Amino acid sequence: MIPVDLLDIRLESVQSRQSIMSNSQQSQDVEMKPPVMRTKDEHPKSQRLNQKAMVINKLATHVPDLVLSRSKTTRLPSSQKFEGVLMFADISGFTALCERYSMSSRSGSGTDRLSRTLNDYLGEIVENILGTEGDVLKFAGDAFLALWKVTRANMDHILTRVIKCGLRIQDRCDNWDTEVGVKLKVKIAVSIGPVRVTTIGNEGCIHFVLSGPAVLEANIAEKFALSGDVILSPKVWAYCPDHDLIDHTFKADDKHIAVTAYHRRKPKEPGKGMKASSSLPANQRQRGVASKGPLRDERFTGWRRLSTGAYLLQNQAATARMGGHKPLMTDAMYGDAGITDSAVAQDARGRQRPAVFVSPTDDEKARLRKYIIKPVLQKIDDDMPLEYLSEMRQVSVVFINLIFASGADIDESDSLQEAFSIIYDSMHAFEGCLNKVFMFDKGCTFLAIFGLPGYKHEDDCARALRCSYRMIELLKGTNNIIQASIGVTTGASFCGVVGHVHRHEYTVIGRKVNMAARLMMHYPNKVSCDPETFHHCKQPRAFFHELPLREMKGVSDAGVIHEYIEGDERRVSTGFNAVSIPEYEYPLLGRDKEMAIFMRELDLLHQQRKRGDHRRIIVFQGDPGIGKSRMMDSAITAAIKEDYTVVPLALTLNDSGTPYYVVKLLIAILLDMEDCASHVEREHSLIQHIKEEKLREDLCLLNDLLVLKFPTNPRCLHMTSEHQTKALHRLLVQIINQSTTDQAVIFAIDDAHYIDNESWDFLTHLASSNSSATLLLTMRPLSDVQLCPTAMAVLNAQKCYHIKLGPLNKTCMAALACQLMDVVQVPEELVKILQEKSHGIASWCEQLIREMFSSDKLQLVPRRSPEANKLVGQIMPDHSALQKRRESSSSSYSGRLPRSRRASADESGPTFQLPAEATKRLQQLEQGIEDQGETDTSVVCIVAPGVQLQDLEIPNSMKGIVISRIDRMKPTQQLIVKCGSVLGMTFSRRMLEAILPHNTKWRKAILRKAIHALMLAGIFECAMYFHDTHPTSKMRSTLSAVVSHSHGHGHRFNTRVDCHCDGYAPDLGPNAEITNCRNLRFVSALLQETLYEMLLLDQRKKLHRLSALYLESFAHRCDSCGGGEFLAGHQETDEEDEEEEGEEDVDDAKSGGETSASSAPKDEPTNSDRGGATSKTSTENETSKRNETTGLNVMQGFRGRNHSIVQPLLESEETADKDGVDDEKPTHHVEMEEEDESSDDDDEGPHGTGTGRRNTISLRKGSVDSTLSIISFDEKDESKDKSAHRAHKGSKTDVEFDSLDLRECSCAEVLNSILSQIVRHWRAAGNTAKTIYYLLEAGAAPVATGNNMQALSYLHEAKHFIQELDVGEKPLAEDPKEPHEIIIKKQERAIIERMMGQTMFRMGRVEESVPHFYEALSILRNKQPQSMTGKWSKLIGAGFMQLLHLSFPTRLHGRISCRRWNRFNEQARCLTHLWYFHLNNRDFTQALVAVLQQMNRSEAANNDLTEVIRSYSNMMETCHSYRWRKLGRRYEKIAMERCVSSPREVGAEELAVISHLYCVSMKIRLAQGKIQGAIDTGYSALKVAEKLHDNEMAIQVLPTLVRALVIAQRTSSAIEKLKKLDYAATEEEDVLGKGFYNNGCIDLVLETGVSLESNEALTQFCRHAASDSAFSINTVPRFHLMACLALWCARQSRYEMSNEWLVLLEGVMPVHRTCFLAIDGLLKLAECHLVNYYNCLKNAYQNTRERSRVKAKGILDHLKAEMKLFPVFIPRMLHMKAYYAMLLGNKNQAKRLLAKCLKESEKTGNLMELKWAQQSWDSWADTTGENVKGQEGLWLTRSADDSNTGKGGASDIEPVKFLLPLPRPDAE
Repeated sequence: MIPVDLLDIRLESVQSRQSIMSNSQQSQDVEMKPPVMRTKDEHPKSQRLNQKAMVINKLATHVPDLVLSRSKTTRLPSSQKFEGVLMFADISGFTALCERYSMSSRSGSGTDRLSRTLNDYLGEIVENILGTEGDVLKFAGDAFLALWKVTRANMDHILTRVIKCGLRIQDRCDNWDTEVGVKLKVKIAVSIGPVRVTTIGNEGCIHFVLSGPAVLEANIAEKFALSGDVILSPKVWAYCPDHDLIDHTFKADDKHIAVTAYHRRKPKEPGKGMKASSSLPANQRQRGVASKGPLRDERFTGWRRLSTGAYLLQNQAATARMGGHKPLMTDAMYGDAGITDSAVAQDARGRQRPAVFVSPTDDEKARLRKYIIKPVLQKIDDDMPLEYLSEMRQVSVVFINLIFASGADIDESDSLQEAFSIIYDSMHAFEGCLNKVFMFDKGCTFLAIFGLPGYKHEDDCARALRCSYRMIELLKGTNNIIQASIGVTTGASFCGVVGHVHRHEYTVIGRKVNMAARLMMHYPNKVSCDPETFHHCKQPRAFFHELPLREMKGVSDAGVIHEYIEGDERRVSTGFNAVSIPEYEYPLLGRDKEMAIFMRELDLLHQQRKRGDHRRIIVFQGDPGIGKSRMMDSAITAAIKEDYTVVPLALTLNDSGTPYYVVKLLIAILLDMEDCASHVEREHSLIQHIKEEKLREDLCLLNDLLVLKFPTNPRCLHMTSEHQTKALHRLLVQIINQSTTDQAVIFAIDDAHYIDNESWDFLTHLASSNSSATLLLTMRPLSDVQLCPTAMAVLNAQKCYHIKLGPLNKTCMAALACQLMDVVQVPEELVKILQEKSHGIASWCEQLIREMFSSDKLQLVPRRSPEANKLVGQIMPDHSALQKRRESSSSSYSGRLPRSRRASADESGPTFQLPAEATKRLQQLEQGIEDQGETDTSVVCIVAPGVQLQDLEIPNSMKGIVISRIDRMKPTQQLIVKCGSVLGMTFSRRMLEAILPHNTKWRKAILRKAIHALMLAGIFECAMYFHDTHPTSKMRSTLSAVVSHSHGHGHRFNTRVDCHCDGYAPDLGPNAEITNCRNLRFVSALLQETLYEMLLLDQRKKLHRLSALYLESFAHRCDSCGGGEFLAGHQETDEEDEEEEGEEDVDDAKSGGETSASSAPKDEPTNSDRGGATSKTSTENETSKRNETTGLNVMQGFRGRNHSIVQPLLESEETADKDGVDDEKPTHHVEMEEEDESSDDDDEGPHGTGTGRRNTISLRKGSVDSTLSIISFDEKDESKDKSAHRAHKGSKTDVEFDSLDLRECSCAEVLNSILSQIVRHWRAAGNTAKTIYYLLEAGAAPVATGNNMQALSYLHEAKHFIQELDVGEKPLAEDPKEPHEIIIKKQERAIIERMMGQTMFRMGRVEESVPHFYEALSILRNKQPQSMTGKWSKLIGAGFMQLLHLSFPTRLHGRISCRRWNRFNEQARCLTHLWYFHLNNRDFTQALVAVLQQMNRSEAANNDLTEVIRSYSNMMETCHSYRWRKLGRRYEKIAMERCVSSPREVGAEELAVISHLYCVSMKIRLAQGKIQGAIDTGYSALKVAEKLHDNEMAIQVLPTLVRALVIAQRTSSAIEKLKKLDYAATEEEDVLGKGFYNNGCIDLVLETGVSLESNEALTQFCRHAASDSAFSINTVPRFHLMACLALWCARQSRYEMSNEWLVLLEGVMPVHRTCFLAIDGLLKLAECHLVNYYNCLKNAYQNTRERSRVKAKGILDHLKAEMKLFPVFIPRMLHMKAYYAMLLGNKNQAKRLLAKCLKESEKTGNLMELKWAQQSWDSWADTTGENVKGQEGLWLTRSADDSNTGKGGASDIEPVKFLLPLPRPDAE
């Protein structure tokens, strides 16, 4: 691969990459020079200046100095002669190397490593040649030729340098080890003598050929060479000086010399002899005495070698070879001691190849371009990296060997020029590429390639054969060529630029290249081809003759070799050897719609034929292999059944260049002339069909067309060619009309895109005439073929109808596979593979199945065989799909000529030939079945034992179809699609533009224009109707935006781009060809896969890295959430600090006591400390939801936010504001005014979103108690006076925050898509550290969005990576770093454990999650004790530490260094989950230990407000559980003060945790009976949710707030909040939220009589909740709802329904009955039992009366113990006990309890219970019963009124209480 600065730039940011690219681009044909070697005496500064001044001429690197030094040649051919030394090197091992690496080319690393190895090896050789001022003339695969021009004066010096160069090459490059175990060896031959350079070519292409005695001698010398030899020709040895210094041996002929060493001349002593001087030739210097030992043992070790490790990649190290690199031998090492340092410096400068640093003129550029092959020129012209040309590619190789006649009168240059003209013109006609022309050991050889980039076709094999046949026929007709031989092979070969950075060439290397050369030499005077070319060319088998197999060097298992003869004598004479359309035995699959359209057209043809209004042309149009021929076959069969005459004809590439070929065959078949052997028979047949005498007079016009000999009509003699053509067309139309008078005729032409231009002219005339003939054609899409204007005109005519064929449906794959293999069953695994990889293209299914049989992955067995009986997972298609519709082709079409199949389908049975071993095995099994007497001969397909079909590689034939389409693109388009393939199937246009090389501003229009062209060509399409692919596009996918790209029918073609992006409007102006579509998608998955596989590994890694870097800039919170990072804790930790810190809180106390007041938090780490994945990976993940609910808030269930919780930026607690305000204790603004009704309103005024305005949050005291409980939101104008602003801020009464709106939050999209893509890109880029880093972040994303299984997948992968690193293995094989270089800190390991536990926690696998938290804490050096002693010890230590924190907050809060913040915060997160686990399990001791540690850790760090506030919230709930009310209120006050004392701006994360704090406070206050305080904090929490527009947060707050409002008798407000709860739950599609809403509704109707929902609606929801998984884990909401429904039915005297609910309640009783909703439900259940007990008393139900009484009493007794935690329910419990006493007849006790109830209700402000108890008091005291009669029906009346929804305005609705019924005195 060629080094391109544009891809080797630094990748820290996309912007800097683009800046470097724009500055480095100098011109179209130059690039920056790589670093060069500096000699020992050269100053570094001068070296930098020289580098800056030098630029490389890109064109010059592809040609030798011999070409660069020549002047412009005016005449071709031309020759020049000179004396020179030639070095011919033949390398062995390249073919084996290509074979080994091609096995791993699927992953991309094979081709990449092959290219690297080739360039390492060849670069090493070339550098040695360039270092001795040699000129590398030719690269010919595994051989090359180098030249040194000589004169008499420097001959000795040059020969010495050449011999030493050869020895250096052997020393460095012989037995070169490669990583795949193949050793590369080289043998070298050196000759000297006259050299002749012949330049041949034309205006478009020039080549040069070396010949002469020196070339001949080099070829002869090479025959004597073995690997590792340097062979000198006899003439070289004769001219060589210093024989005494050379170790040598004579070869077998006693003439050629093998040199083994060149000794150093011993230096002369001073004053003796002549002083050596480098300025004198070697032969003029005094020769000294040879040293005793060879130089190989005496070389220098201090020489600084030019870096050539990967010469074209500019890497530092090559593949390891024989124990490491050896220092480069130089002339100074090998030469005389008298050579000075100046000579060494001159040699070093020679390595730079000065000729390539000369800026060429325009004329020189034009001349050099002619020497370079077109694919390379295309890349240079488009300024694209040449490395994209290096690939394993399916090509057809053509080797042409010519032997010229010799003689004095024969000019060799003229013969070469003539041969070149023939070969070049033929290659140009068939769109092949002439790559090399050389005269080495095989005579004059031309190497041509079909299928190179830009010249790829689906029929390259056929083109190669046809071109070869044309060339050999023309070459044989040349006088001076006595032998012409051509070998053609097809297969995967390495194609790319190889060599040195200063001298390289495009070449092809591989087994197929060698085989083509062998075929050329072993089959003279023939066009020979290998089996692959024979199979894939799809030429008639009559065009081939089988050749005898010959043993060829280096070729094993060559297969059957064929000679291509281009048809027999009959075809040559008449041209009537037509190929008909294939016939298929099985029915057509998946084309019912297309066949219906065709049958409709047949009906119209029958109806309109006489009027001439019928369709003239029907075209089946589709991509290659889509099934056009099968469609044509079925259409022909249907037409014949409808009594139409069908003339079928199939065309091939051979037919496209023969004028009137199609017309000739159609007429011949129509008139039954196809089998006529002579012109007499054809004339007789023609006259029989033509009855009209007038037509017979003009039959002479058919003489040339049909090879006839009718006498010429005198009238035709004077016609011009134009008039004669028109007369011929009229005659043919008349003949067709006469032959179709009684019956309509259909000319069916398969592959009609091969119709010749002259035939199109006639068909156009036929379509426009009144003929009744109809053309039925199959064609490829018009955009993929090149047709003449006449053809395009007729195909776009009104009477031409196009039926487009799309891919087959996936449901057809099983039947299609059975048809192809002629079996009745196929494996389900095979069907899935075909569905995934064939993309609905029938021919691809066939090729995939063929590939699986070739690799022995599939087997065929008889259906009754034992193997078949054991099968599972087999699919048997419908019998009708496998019913053969023809028994033989000869019986087809009665009365018509039978249609023979193509040669490839001549065999019966399967459409492809099974391997010989598979066929033999099947025959043996069938014989065994027959011997057993079985009559069932059907066959089934099975997967071979131990085979995984998922490992199947896409066949090269399939790739070739895609590559041919790619190669037809422009270079810019190719680069775009290749880069796009790295991004995946769907990607953002901006992202594509960002990773493209050369992406400067001035090129964006060009890139978008190219993308527009790709969309028109069907490569890309708008991805809007799939999903929004990137957060930068403000789109939302909706079903209404989906527009399917179906394969429609009609004759109109799409000429514009369809984009469905929001706000997109097509540009009809001058920029109409530039697309602005924001999201793109590959139309074909196979295209994307093939493009990706075409990229080399280094290319992929660079593009993946660019993609990851681009995406990293979007891996943050959206603007709606306030921006910022998703995750905290990514800065690196300090291991030393971790070692110093103790493990226990006791140690923390000790260190805390030693901390002075000045030990405030250290300064924040810099940005470089915070992020970035390095080899020392420091990763952190925290996107946890809001704190999980505890026993107190189980009312809301175990719920979490769908928005990620974003950790704030790491900042320390400040003691003074930035404006210099003194450090004072914060004071809080207190407002003692009573809360008005506006507290119930939701509209707090619009929050400031304009410029200069921000929101502030402040606290004020509640209206009843003196605690801080109310949040106020205000707008602040930033433009006000700064002093006022300073005073306001310095008071610490409020804190600023940006206006946030979570309704437009797109964080979930970023978390789900962006992070997963970053992981994929870093993994593909081979960066283990970054992959682990983002695996953790990607694992946190699904946690935040609820996709727990995906989160576990990411986390398990990250853990697996770390485990592999721990054992010294590489998780990513392509990562250049060794495992020991990638250090994963303890904190990151703990994060993985914590997140895995957190994920399992949210999945309900609580018991499984706890060990992960313990493991995380253990890793973080905070191991939790298991024994009781350890627990109490931990409790004492943590408690004492917390006491110190409470006593000395200034000294101990934030006492640790910033490097330990993350570890402490991570411990706090783990302890949060353990606290919740222990609290729910009622292990209060462990819960207390956990929460104390959590507070200590978060306060010690004191940098994360969310963790600090969360720990205080957890402590408040713990204090409530322990009934430490004063301590709980203290922590509540500390937490609320901390909310407004933070020096930083508040974002969404902080507001969320503040809302959670107030929600916890509301629940605790409500449980403690502080109803107004609960309302205050509830409204504050709700205000935060509304400010954020966070519905899920509102769902957390509203249920408890509604209950508090109902208790406070604020019915209207409760109704309003219930409606908000309903709206929020509906918007979020939250089932639990709906459950809370229904709980609130039924609670409202029971307490006030106001019904928002009917009894039926509530009942229906409750029954639905019984089967909903959302209520299966947390049954409390369903329990409460069912208890309320049972009570409602009981109050309405629907006792049977009530009893049904009571029975259901037995199965959903909550395990822990200590939450607010459970207690309320139990009280409702107790009341229900008491009402039922009343009913039993009333109706004298003795059986159930006692049971109801016992259950009611049991519930009330149980609740007595819970009232200490929930005093708010004491009035209700006393009320129910009083009612129970009244039912038992104990009135005095009832009155005493009821009086206590009234007192408690008044004390706590429980107006709801106060009014109800007062009503009971009045009714129980009423002995007359008059008051009872007036009230007992009010509640029933109101609750039954469904229209009563409380819409009466702002005033409270007067509640109506249910009158507890009492039995009559005689009921007992």
